[in-house]
Amino acid sequence: MTPDYRDRGILWLRCDDDALDAIASKGQPVLLFVGSTESAATPALRALLKAMPQNERLRDLLYRHYSALFIEAGADVPDEFEHLRDYQVAILSPIGLTPLLTIDPARGTADEVVEYMVDVLEHLRGIWP
Repeated sequence: MTPDYRDRGILWLRCDDDALDAIASKGQPVLLFVGSTESAATPALRALLKAMPQNERLRDLLYRHYSALFIEAGADVPDEFEHLRDYQVAILSPIGLTPLLTIDPARGTADEVVEYMVDVLEHLRGIWP
C-alpha cells in the first residue's frame, strides 16, 4: 500500500529499482525535481521545493495519479537515471523517463510555477491513456 502523504507533503521517489517499479505500476507521467547547489536557478529551486507541498491540488495529483522523483544534488544515481541530471524540473514519460516537458523554475514566483505544474498535470489526466 502506498503511504498517504496528501495532508503532509509529497512522497518523493529516489533513484532506485523501487522507483522504477512504482513508476511502471502507475504507468503515468512522472514529476522530476533535480536539486542543485551550483546553479543560477538554485534560489528558485529552493523556493519551489518549499512551495510544492503547500499546494493541495499538486499533492492530490501526485498521490492519486502521478509519481514524483527527486534527485539530490551531488548524489550518485544508477545509470538509468543519470540522463535526468540535465533537467531541473520536468514532466517525464513513464516509458524511458524521457521529458515530455521541462519547466523553468524561475518562470515566475514559486506559487505560479506550482500552479503551472498543476495545470499541466491536470491536462495530462485528460489525454494520457
